Amino acid sequence: MTKILIAYASAKGSTRGVAGRIAGRCGAAGFDVTMFPAVESPGHEWFDAVILGSAIHDMDWLPSATVVVDRRRVAVETQPVWAFSVATWGETSTLLSTRLTRLIRKSASEPRTVTKLRKSADLRDHRRFAGSLVR
Repeated sequence: MTKILIAYASAKGSTRGVAGRIAGRCGAAGFDVTMFPAVESPGHEWFDAVILGSAIHDMDWLPSATVVVDRRRVAVETQPVWAFSVATWGETSTLLSTRLTRLIRKSASEPRTVTKLRKSADLRDHRRFAGSLVR
């Protein structure tokens, strides 16, 4: 059975929620899934694949997720990696107005940590999701 590590860095809980939904889908597909906050994640070498995610603050991932990406440099380079980011706007949903979201999507760049991950790992895909607001 394929073992997948899902490590996430969440500021307010939205990213943890997205990671949980991804873990649920992977588990339902028959994968052996382990989910940890980024600061507690075990060594990646014990897994067949890794999914990393973080909230975006100041146009980059949270520091705890950046540390995980730096640690990954010593992991197996051929290990497949997927990444996701959570912000006020995603690829298909948003917490902002439609007009503002359209402008942001046109001009948004990839988070710096994802670019670093792309250069140092077998990054298969990076997706953006909209978080949630608690009022």
